[in-house]
Amino acid sequence: MIDHIRGRAYTNLGIQAAAIDLKSHAIIVTWPNGCEKSRGDALDEQRGLLFVSCAEGKAVVFDLNHDNKEISDLATDPGADVISYNAKLSHLYFTSSKNATLSIIGVSPQGKLSLLAEAPADKRSHCVVGDDQNNIWVCDPPRGQLLRFKDTL
Repeated sequence: MIDHIRGRAYTNLGIQAAAIDLKSHAIIVTWPNGCEKSRGDALDEQRGLLFVSCAEGKAVVFDLNHDNKEISDLATDPGADVISYNAKLSHLYFTSSKNATLSIIGVSPQGKLSLLAEAPADKRSHCVVGDDQNNIWVCDPPRGQLLRFKDTL
């Protein structure tokens, strides 16, 4: 994830998150990401929130404006990989390749996570992206297609 406001990029290194300086390309800080096995990440650049998905079935959010402090976590279905965030709605999107679900997670103004809704996806759906029209696109690898959901919450 590229954070132009803070001049950093973020990634996961197993059980740690890392911030990389965009100018020097050096890792400038790492911290525990709360996962047994980290997968994807998403960013609310304006609010300074970094979201991490854990393969074991958990979403974790960190406050980048306050020393990367963990704000909240939420149990999800296992098998999340690529995740997405809609800053306009303050919704985080997770899929489960194990339980064939799409989870829509609300993010409060304080960064607290809460499950808003679930929808059926494919058993091997492991990636999701939201667009600026409040559509949620979920990969469906066995059929070679994308599933589209409308975020009306």
